Amino acid sequence: MMSETLPPAFGHTIFCDDIRNEISSKVSYIGAYRGLMVIHEPLPLTLPKFAFGITYYEKRGLSTSAVRIKIYLPGDKDDSPSVEAEIPFEQIRQAQTVKPPRLLPEESDIALLHRFETHIVLAPLTIQKGGSFKVRAVVNEEVTIKMGAMHVLYSPRG
Repeated sequence: MMSETLPPAFGHTIFCDDIRNEISSKVSYIGAYRGLMVIHEPLPLTLPKFAFGITYYEKRGLSTSAVRIKIYLPGDKDDSPSVEAEIPFEQIRQAQTVKPPRLLPEESDIALLHRFETHIVLAPLTIQKGGSFKVRAVVNEEVTIKMGAMHVLYSPRG
């Protein structure tokens, strides 16, 4: 049975080589990773392009200010993300409202969510060392939401 209790905010990230916006509102994630990137060349390594497909959900009325997105590259310290972006408060308030699946009643928690999607593409991207990519959202300047992680592993061919 499906639970109707959701956290106030949550999200996920698709880590991939590229993101393409197609005709008819489709999005193609090219070269998507499954939680692990295995590199066979010595580090540091420069990729021509790397993309983050970030989707953020929150209960309506949760945010009182912009939501900050932080992307940490392998080797970044907790207080020094390599990339910071901001979802303006007005965009969150105007974001798409998710409609509940037919299995859930209209008054379920899912009916009360805003959904916001953003794509961040880094071109080029240099990976300095092994470790993890991490994506976080900071809500109301105090709550940090984990939005995804992917590990980078060096494995020489042999």
